[in-house]
Amino acid sequence: MSNNLSIAKQYCCNYWSGNCVGVMMKRENGRLYMWIDTDLEGKPCVADKSCNYFDNIVVKSIPDEKPTKRKRV
Repeated sequence: MSNNLSIAKQYCCNYWSGNCVGVMMKRENGRLYMWIDTDLEGKPCVADKSCNYFDNIVVKSIPDEKPTKRKRV
């Protein structure tokens, strides 16, 4: 399994048992648009090749490092 597929399995809400749910999103003029991409829906995950949702939503939302424990005050 490629690194991107491992990341998709852990972080992508479209990843389901190796397949894509197909929900896409974009923000335009202050509005959020969502739709089902029928070319991806129900087909094997393509995060290791080219996936607009994975590249623009998932990757940008992954934390750079593990959160640190906060000290109680």
